[in-house]
Amino acid sequence: MNTRDTEGRAVVDGVAMPLAAARLAMTDDGVARGDGAFETIGVWDGALFRLDDHLGRLSASLAASALPAADIELIATEARDLVTGTLGDAALRIYVTGSGTRVLTLAPQPVRPDPNVLSLQPGPWISPRDGYAAAGAKTMSYGPNMVATRRARAAGADDALLYSVPDRHVLEGPTFGVLFVARGVVHVPSEDLGIVPSISRRTLIEIALAHGLDVLHGAWPVDVLADADELIVSSSIRDAIAVQRVDGWTFDRTHPVRDMLSRELGRRRRSGSGSAASS
Repeated sequence: MNTRDTEGRAVVDGVAMPLAAARLAMTDDGVARGDGAFETIGVWDGALFRLDDHLGRLSASLAASALPAADIELIATEARDLVTGTLGDAALRIYVTGSGTRVLTLAPQPVRPDPNVLSLQPGPWISPRDGYAAAGAKTMSYGPNMVATRRARAAGADDALLYSVPDRHVLEGPTFGVLFVARGVVHVPSEDLGIVPSISRRTLIEIALAHGLDVLHGAWPVDVLADADELIVSSSIRDAIAVQRVDGWTFDRTHPVRDMLSRELGRRRRSGSGSAASS
């Protein structure tokens, strides 16, 4: 971001202001109940990456949560206006609360360590799509995810790798998508398990297919990680990251698939080639 933007900016129900001045009423359902949907969009060299995809997921999350539809065209305009003049990297966040409040924030991307070591943690709140209407919705209710992260850190890890209950299928991280590589095949936990349809992970899948790799979607018990060569995590404002260890399982010191995905992901983000929904 520009020097003048280091403190961030916001738009609340159409009113622009410094980020530090942005407020939600204590009576807003977004505060009182954590009710609403949100998106985090990476801004790279001043350009929003895959804005249309994020807005499509926002609409789907609101619908799955039985909340009123948002004015997506208005939000798109506000998002583009908010990043106008931004030259560097940033994080744009969009919130639509259960009370109907619309908030967009623009701030520097957070500086945080990579999740190199993960601890397996149960994710009983993640339900398959055929059993829960809001499965996969990206909602503001992130309490269980944050508990999993804290429990993982208490166990000496950087973050958590969530698994389903009771069948112990590999799911996702509290704030990132997951895929793994075994015998040259990219394995992707299915969205039917109820995980968030990660847009960054979708980009990595597209890159893998474009480079001739086999990609397999499915459900795998966590024990298969014992034979995996690479475990890769990603999010909208993270690189593709090679995990070093999950509990007692370690992965190869070299990670050629991750390295290729990371290079191409960076190129797409900075060239804007993934900014359209069809990219």
